[in-house]
Amino acid sequence: MSRRKKPKFEDLIEQIDLEIKKRKSKWNLTALSWMDFDDVSQILRIHIFKKWHLYDIKKPLNPWINRIISNQIKNLIRIKNVKKSIIQKVKKMLNDGDIEIL
Repeated sequence: MSRRKKPKFEDLIEQIDLEIKKRKSKWNLTALSWMDFDDVSQILRIHIFKKWHLYDIKKPLNPWINRIISNQIKNLIRIKNVKKSIIQKVKKMLNDGDIEIL
């Protein structure tokens, strides 16, 4: 019995790009207004590449890719919200006189 060889990321980039593009209309990218679709797509490609060693060839690729896409979009929105929260707290501290800029 021969084992299936794991495909290279580069060999499946077209399929990965297709999955990313298929979800473009479902994303609420207004939450990520500081990034456009190309920026987000590149972040997703890099993240999928970094996780490639975790892909199990016994399972279908598309659901795995889609899980990564969904989770990474949530992470990007979470990061943006954290940054916004920090900025608001610093502004409040400045206004309240708790800190000052030297």
